[in-house]
Amino acid sequence: LLAMFWPELDEAHARAALRRSLYYLRTALGPDVIQSRGEDEVSAAPEEVWCDAVALAEALQSGELERALELYRGDLLEGLHVSGAPAFQDWLDRERGRAREAAARAAWSLANAAEQSRQPGAASRWGQRGFELTPDDEDVLRRLLALLDRVDDRSAALRVYEDYARRITLEYDLEPEADTRAVVEAIRTRPGRAQPAASPRASAPLDAGVLAVFPFDIRGSERLAYLGEGMVHLLSTTLDSIAEIRVVDPRALLAALPERRTGHLQVEQAREMAATFGAGLLLLGSIVEAGGRLQAGATLYGPSG
Repeated sequence: LLAMFWPELDEAHARAALRRSLYYLRTALGPDVIQSRGEDEVSAAPEEVWCDAVALAEALQSGELERALELYRGDLLEGLHVSGAPAFQDWLDRERGRAREAAARAAWSLANAAEQSRQPGAASRWGQRGFELTPDDEDVLRRLLALLDRVDDRSAALRVYEDYARRITLEYDLEPEADTRAVVEAIRTRPGRAQPAASPRASAPLDAGVLAVFPFDIRGSERLAYLGEGMVHLLSTTLDSIAEIRVVDPRALLAALPERRTGHLQVEQAREMAATFGAGLLLLGSIVEAGGRLQAGATLYGPSG
């Protein structure tokens, strides 16, 4: 802790800063939450504090993979940055990557188990969840395409590929690797294989337990534009796993939006985009600035209304 948060101080001053921080924490949280053991160990009392990151690690260790994926709702401490503490930021980046990779491995373990037990729908769902967690890894994309091909969900394979190709073109001005294009071409042209449907909504199996949260339409000052995508991350984290709802990864959804569109989506446009993720629920909203105040509103749509 001393090296992470007070690297510029000598040990005596760093320890004094740590003692002040612990005093403030105990004042705010109660005297029994933060525990010390001698001069060298500090911990949070597990019986006093529940932490989703700790619960995630415990679920992974005990093999409760579905529970682990319910707990993983995005990057650890997403959006947090502590200036002047590069060691802490390095640690946080490593922990974020470690948790994300562990969640992805859990999703793929579930996908493999579902495929072996001849549950193609579950295999497809878990495989796509695994790719959502590592959306820039083209090796994982090819793995997903092969899985979707094997479980006879080839229309989903082609949609996943087209979404990925569109995203990396818009964001990085790149195209998929030759190996990936070859896999897709084999899926597309193999005799007797299904061709992609004209409409994603017509071909995607919609899940009424999956929700897609879209950027809010901002009406007012341009300085508030950041709230459009901000509401996606906030509500996705808040709503995920509430009443058994799973929310589409906000990063994957935002990346898949045509031209990174962040507002003014019509319901049918949003419904078609949600269908590419298998989401049967979608949330559209707006934020209006008037008289120095902000008013937010949202509407939840189901598969048919």
